[in-house]
Amino acid sequence: CGENIELPKNKGSVTEQHTHAERNYLHLHIKYTVDKETGEPLDTTLLELGNFFDNLEMPFSSDPATLGEYTVGETCPGGKTLTQDDLKMTVNGEPNTEFEHYLWQDGDDISITFE
Repeated sequence: CGENIELPKNKGSVTEQHTHAERNYLHLHIKYTVDKETGEPLDTTLLELGNFFDNLEMPFSSDPATLGEYTVGETCPGGKTLTQDDLKMTVNGEPNTEFEHYLWQDGDDISITFE
């Protein structure tokens, strides 16, 4: 709704996704069991962006569109009523519609807007 929401600093367990003192920086310390042939993690649950938001106790969902305290159908302070199409996400500058299911990677620059 036109508000810039900063991620909380130093929030989350060090055994799961968490933030550091650096502004808007997501981090994870964990060893994964990987597929011996592909090297890909067998369980990607902790890499899902929605799991990170759950750990921060900040609602984030694509259906119904929800981010923080706002959800589809609600009215922003400026008077605009939010629609499903108002939730947008970019990853490294490219549009992405995976939202809470996106598997984030080290160094990703993720921007989420709902306005």
